[in-house]
Amino acid sequence: MDTTHSFKSPHPVLNYDVLLDVMEHGDNQTIARMMSACSTLRRGGAKLLLNRPVFIPSDASLQSFLRFVTAHNELSLRYLRSLRLDVGTVSVELASLFGKVLLVCIYNIETLCVPHAGLFLVSHPFLQAAICRLRYLRNLTLLNTRRLKLTGMLSRLITLEVSYAEPESLDAMSDLEGAAYHPAILCSAFVSTLTELRIQHTRRYGAVVVQSPFVYPRMRRLMLEDDWPYTMGYMTSFPKLTHLTIRTTHRLVRNLQERSSDLGAHLRMNRHTGTIVTGGWTYLEEVSGDAPGLHLLGLRCHVRHLRASSLCETIHLRQLHEVLHDVRPEFLDMALTIGLLDGETIFFGDMQPDVLRSLTSIRMVVYIDEADIRDGRGMNITGYLVCQFPAM
Repeated sequence: MDTTHSFKSPHPVLNYDVLLDVMEHGDNQTIARMMSACSTLRRGGAKLLLNRPVFIPSDASLQSFLRFVTAHNELSLRYLRSLRLDVGTVSVELASLFGKVLLVCIYNIETLCVPHAGLFLVSHPFLQAAICRLRYLRNLTLLNTRRLKLTGMLSRLITLEVSYAEPESLDAMSDLEGAAYHPAILCSAFVSTLTELRIQHTRRYGAVVVQSPFVYPRMRRLMLEDDWPYTMGYMTSFPKLTHLTIRTTHRLVRNLQERSSDLGAHLRMNRHTGTIVTGGWTYLEEVSGDAPGLHLLGLRCHVRHLRASSLCETIHLRQLHEVLHDVRPEFLDMALTIGLLDGETIFFGDMQPDVLRSLTSIRMVVYIDEADIRDGRGMNITGYLVCQFPAM
């Protein structure tokens, strides 16, 4: 007797839990295909897709994302945790629709990155207001932005990254407005929670913030782009800092002698204020940056690990010498061009013996370009390094 069944079962052969587990380990394309099978997998797939970082690279992708929201129920957006919005100028209609979704549906988002904030947010101010109303946001990145205010934000950020499309515009601000853009004041809404800050701030003219009224008890990592850093302002605001990175445009200047007078005066000011600060830094786990920036900070505390990058001029080595004398690191990382390792420059031989004794590890990264290879300099890198060893 034929015992085969001719009817088709409405249920899958595999249990739904098994299918959802398969979806969890699949890529986005696999999940999208499985979502078309039934409503259960569609709901489960939407949750899985939104639990992963969502990247929107263009206006067309933003439109597709909003159609996805409409098709799969706006409530599914409560699972969205990380969003990178890599779009610039968009139409008012599209921005309005996204602003509504942001306010009504994406209330659980924790990480938001907007690389073209100056175009996307400033052109539609209500979007910036919508971001300020996100309560559970913990990590925020706003790049190439223009003027912004963060004081009205409801969330308590843990990490923040800010860069400006026109950083020189900070110098054109009034004394009152310009001071509000100092990192310690700009981020005051997160004074109790912020632990990591990556920010661009260069203000040389007009009133500057030498000491802010805010103290950040949890701040541990500061990555700063500032041509004229006032160390005291950061020292008093971030007393428990452990990792500091400084980047300046001075590293791009071929002849720093043109700025030597201004740089010297700024360094003396930082060193003087550093000696009068109560409760300033006495120890930093790691400090990194270009030689002019490290030199300008005028640090006098012990630094365990020092990283010096973009060393390409003899003056950079002289600046690094002074920094090593002041901070006495245990570990030193150097990234330099091979032209600085010629026989006339004995870097370690010019160093004081007590500074050398404090070092337990030295790592050198030597850059060789095509011109060096043509000149034959890159072929004798061992010889250049051997010249440095007798001093050690």
